[in-house]
Amino acid sequence: MIRHVTRALLFFSICIAAILLYSVFYSGYYYTYYGDELVHVNTVYLIAHGYRPFTDFFIIYSPLFHYLLLPFYTFFGFTLETIQASKFLMIGLFALQLLIGYAFMSKLFTKLTGLIFVFLILLDPFTVFAGMQLRPDNLLMLVFFAGLLALVYAISYRGIFMGHNSALWFVSGCLMGLAVVVSLKSIVMVGILSFALFVYFLKKQTWREYVAYGIGGVAVGVLFCLLWIVQGSFLSMIDQLIVYPKAMSDGIWFPTLLGFFYQPNNTFVYGLAGKPVTWYIAVLLPIFALAGILYSFMAFRKQVRKYFFVITFFCMLIFQYAFLLTIKCLFIQYYLTVNWILAFFAAVFVTALVGCIKHPIGRNNMYTLLLRVFLF
Repeated sequence: MIRHVTRALLFFSICIAAILLYSVFYSGYYYTYYGDELVHVNTVYLIAHGYRPFTDFFIIYSPLFHYLLLPFYTFFGFTLETIQASKFLMIGLFALQLLIGYAFMSKLFTKLTGLIFVFLILLDPFTVFAGMQLRPDNLLMLVFFAGLLALVYAISYRGIFMGHNSALWFVSGCLMGLAVVVSLKSIVMVGILSFALFVYFLKKQTWREYVAYGIGGVAVGVLFCLLWIVQGSFLSMIDQLIVYPKAMSDGIWFPTLLGFFYQPNNTFVYGLAGKPVTWYIAVLLPIFALAGILYSFMAFRKQVRKYFFVITFFCMLIFQYAFLLTIKCLFIQYYLTVNWILAFFAAVFVTALVGCIKHPIGRNNMYTLLLRVFLF
């Protein structure tokens, strides 16, 4: 009897997951174009016709994302059909991001936590809205997640390459450096993570792995700078990527502040007026994340690897929000660098909740935790 119930629940879960995936990918393909998307396509067009970024035309984005799209548009042409078809590329990047996120969470915690993490990402209306658009943020999150996956394997294993795991540390550093040069929105995440690793190795008094990590990140940064030095546009690149974006944001007359997109009656983001289910999901995700933070600090205190990521991601969340507060006008894609951390902690909390349901002895601890969250 129990076996039949388990199979029925498994089948039901697979059906729900398939419907959710179809709904999310359908939304990513058919949803209205955001203005920035066509700007990015135009940037690809300019590069394809021999114009140089930062020198021949103004751009406040790193053009690595546009170079990635260049072969696709060069082969199929710059037509409306090609622009629509490129949505498949973005959906593919997003799907790959989900797979890597699942692999990371499964390696660090359990497969159930990985599945819950992916489920929460798919439910998050901010991620669904901006995560599959034609913009560098999609590539940024993919590269960053890949760096995290390489990092958790580097910390977990020894003896993989040439008697040690320096190669994995080097790959992780390269990916983190690449995330920064893809978009400077990742600089807080990568900076906090790199500093946490520095403290980690300072405590261990071993530096070989951290040096490999640092060399990988610096190498990518140097290559990126050399690319624009050779083209004679290094100083223009610095101005347009670092100086002008803040000046342009400060010049917006009617900015959207932090928290603006959490307001109800936003049909553009939530699909319906009032407070639809998607609005409640957006509001509940930070609450569940707070519960996950409290639980993680209590549960993983003696588990070094998990506790390292818990502390690092908590600090990352705080500093990322502080960074967003310094930006006068926040667009919805800025939340991509925050909401995955909320999903991380929320997934840990939901996993613990499921564990308490399976093991009644732990229910009192969960009730105490929930009480702390809501009293806080």
